[in-house]
Amino acid sequence: MSSFSVNGNGRDLAEILVLIRMEIERATKKHPFWPSCNIKRSAIVLEEAGELIREANLISEGNGSLECLKMECIQTAATSIRMLMYLYDDETPKDFSKERQNNHLSKEFINTTLIKNVTHLRKSMNLSQREFANRYNISRPTVGAYEEGRASPSFFLLVQISEDTGIDIKTILTANLTE
Repeated sequence: MSSFSVNGNGRDLAEILVLIRMEIERATKKHPFWPSCNIKRSAIVLEEAGELIREANLISEGNGSLECLKMECIQTAATSIRMLMYLYDDETPKDFSKERQNNHLSKEFINTTLIKNVTHLRKSMNLSQREFANRYNISRPTVGAYEEGRASPSFFLLVQISEDTGIDIKTILTANLTE
């Protein structure tokens, strides 16, 4: 697979798509119901785009952050893709949508890999759960929830771990680092 550098910082298209997919999963869990009306669907996408514009404006005024802008980009892309998924589902037989879920970046695959990798990376950094929690400004029970698969790390935490370990986010999400 060819790599596509977005802005020279080492993030490639596959990595960004994984982050967008994670955001779709998070948003779907938080907001499981999606309107059937295309006007309402479009309004949701537009609202997300408004948040993106707001963050870009804050940066231009010297008050925003690049990390927040990236997150708004991911959320806007995820919302747009979620709408597209519903549009395709509207015109596609229901059994076709199941095929889309059976790929190597399924939620189950990413979660299983992520559980193993977060635990492995914490241990390879010689950190207890409490030390890991303190380092990344999260609670110790949250670290336990990540390692037991009851919760998933945020995009920002994955970026921090990636920067601290020198391992790109795509690898953390999709490769078995314990081997």
